[in-house]
Amino acid sequence: MAPDLRTLYFFATTSAVLTFSFFGFFPIMGLKVYFYSFKMAMLSSIAAYGFRPVYSIKRPDSWGLGGLRAWGTSIYNQNNVQMVMYSCLFLSGRPITIALGPLLITCMYQWVTIANKLMEGRPLWERFGKGLYARMEGAMVQALVMMAAMEIATAFYLVMEMFTGNRNPLRMVVYWNFLRMRYRNPDNIVLRLKYAAYTTSFYHQEVWKIIASKLAPVLNIRQVQPVVNFAKTWFTGVRPHVA
Repeated sequence: MAPDLRTLYFFATTSAVLTFSFFGFFPIMGLKVYFYSFKMAMLSSIAAYGFRPVYSIKRPDSWGLGGLRAWGTSIYNQNNVQMVMYSCLFLSGRPITIALGPLLITCMYQWVTIANKLMEGRPLWERFGKGLYARMEGAMVQALVMMAAMEIATAFYLVMEMFTGNRNPLRMVVYWNFLRMRYRNPDNIVLRLKYAAYTTSFYHQEVWKIIASKLAPVLNIRQVQPVVNFAKTWFTGVRPHVA
């Protein structure tokens, strides 16, 4: 059975993201190729992540203010829409290598899933590809935790960048607000790949719990707690309980 056009589109665009991300993640061919590959990886990812929201968009249930607000929320809470925003954010300014990590993880999973569908039954794939597909499926939860960790690490990189000549205050502020969206994200589909378990918000919240446990000696200092509580309230939208 021949693959449908949507499958071929996702296969082509994720192939492009993976190829450009490789040369962006491992600058083995010089800085000029690195900068070009980084930008092309972001452009390719916009094409990859942006496709599903375009063909699956639905009309609002009502054209009133409440209906439009609910419709808008349902759109920007999609992983694919947020990843388009993510890629657009890094199109301008100095490349940040770790920002390619989430693209590599999601596009690799989608690419291998499609390859398994297209190549199933072929001797070469059965020998080398089938085992890779099975191992990746079994490790999806860990991979998504790593993806969330990379997104959060990028935010702290942008903060540290403020103390250098490459500072970009606007990108830092926008990115931290983007992370707030990821913290609440109820979606479990990216590209057209469904998570093995949980939603994006779960993975982000788990990483933040790990960070909080590691920084507990500092965060629990009495003089620091008002600042910490203010930051938590702003980031999560939930006021911390104060004993």
